[in-house]
Amino acid sequence: MTDGDLGVGVYREGRARWQPPNPRGTVTTKRRQNRLLSTDEVAELLAVSPKTVRRWIAEGELPAVKLHRQWRVRAAELGRLLEGESDAA
Repeated sequence: MTDGDLGVGVYREGRARWQPPNPRGTVTTKRRQNRLLSTDEVAELLAVSPKTVRRWIAEGELPAVKLHRQWRVRAAELGRLLEGESDAA
């Protein structure tokens, strides 16, 4: 699984800013931005433990929704967190 498959941006080596997966803003990108990621997927993308992701959610640092006893994070919210634009961060 690669970062591009999940529809979230990645840090590009040699660049200081986070890069969105598709800068053209197509419908496909909007669908990807609305995708809900599991805590395990978020942890893998950020190279932290799932427990850390759940702690961020509990502290309100990472906006998430609970579906069937599992936390899910919108890809768009994760992107905003990485860009530093989120109010919760």
